[in-house]
Amino acid sequence: MKKLFLSIFLSFFFLSNFYAQTTDKNQSAPVSTEILTDGNLAYGSNCLTNKLLRTLIWGGHFNETDKDKVAAKLSSENRFRFDSRYYLSAKWTLPSQNKFGFSIGQRYFIDAGFSKNFAKTLLYGNAQWGNQRVNLGKQRLSMLQYTFLQFHYSPKPLKFKNNFQLSFALAGNFLLGNQWTKLCTQNSWIETTLNSEKLVLESDILYQKNSKNLFNGYGTGLDLTISLQGAWDKGKWKMDYFIQDLGFIQWSKKSLDFTHHFNINFEGFVLSPPFSQKQSIFSPLVDSLQQEIDLHTDYKQIFSFTPASIHLESEILFNVKPSLNTGFAPFATVSLFSYPIYRFGIAPTVEIEQKIEKKEDIFKFLFPISFSNLYGLGIGLQMGYEAKRWSKTESYIYRYRCFLGISEFNFRGTSGYGGVTFCFSATKN
Repeated sequence: MKKLFLSIFLSFFFLSNFYAQTTDKNQSAPVSTEILTDGNLAYGSNCLTNKLLRTLIWGGHFNETDKDKVAAKLSSENRFRFDSRYYLSAKWTLPSQNKFGFSIGQRYFIDAGFSKNFAKTLLYGNAQWGNQRVNLGKQRLSMLQYTFLQFHYSPKPLKFKNNFQLSFALAGNFLLGNQWTKLCTQNSWIETTLNSEKLVLESDILYQKNSKNLFNGYGTGLDLTISLQGAWDKGKWKMDYFIQDLGFIQWSKKSLDFTHHFNINFEGFVLSPPFSQKQSIFSPLVDSLQQEIDLHTDYKQIFSFTPASIHLESEILFNVKPSLNTGFAPFATVSLFSYPIYRFGIAPTVEIEQKIEKKEDIFKFLFPISFSNLYGLGIGLQMGYEAKRWSKTESYIYRYRCFLGISEFNFRGTSGYGGVTFCFSATKN
């Protein structure tokens, strides 16, 4: 931990010296200040339904018809993912057009995969299998929570002919690991004798976990952005390519590490569906597994990569009228260091500008249509608003931005995305 705080101190020290050397004393004061708060949440599954998720989170009745709807969507490989983050950011622009800033926030991530037979056992219990020896396949579960402190830097954009501009942005992250859980099972079988008098569970398990704590581990990360933009007499365009959350966390030496092959027998035991009883079906399994863990547990320092992603976002707008722009915004995303999830699509876009004396207002509407190997086909709506105002003395320009997005509603499994951004900036005129 001492190394972490030393790294943060040294980063501040070298960063302040860098700016002092790259900007002269007369031009060291920022000409623009921006404060931004952002939060977003995304989840998706190729088999679960929204009602099942609501029942698991808030409780309620889940009848046989509801179970049948989930069972009909099951495939050989079923997935669920949840990813959310929120943060507060401050950025400054210098007269030299160099930009710097910092952000602080938190991220939650869940990734799960399970077989068809495993899901059907949870839905209907084990009596459905009779005395068959049923292959449960492979299951995996990863849960991650960490706090991040991010430092931004962007050099002066490079400008070329025909309004073409190239810019770069680099962000270094200090990560404070709060909690991490990883569970993998393979070679899993379930067998029930006639009349459910005996239940046999067999599996190879990898289980790693640490208790929730603010300082459960630490690491570093990196975000990199390359932006291109340009304009012509009939419109404008831009393209952003960025890598997000590329990093790792070194967890504490008190992290639990358990790898074992177990074979557990239950006499006179029947697995009832989880929605048919108050007691969790996992209770006897967890109790038996805990006994195995107590006998075969090791505690050690564990290394893990943070789930990262690569994004491509672009936009092309055409001047239909002086106050109206229309166009489209292609986008694509692929995940790294987790189960490979991809998403791509296009968003028809409408932008309306209103200018009255010292006031400018921009309204933006996007209608994203996307496809993903996680949820299939999705549609949505995103709305943005930006207001530009001048101070009474016209020495400052103030900007207020708000962006709301709801998307990834689909026709196959369950998924959704919600995001909100509020931003305020002040720039010397």
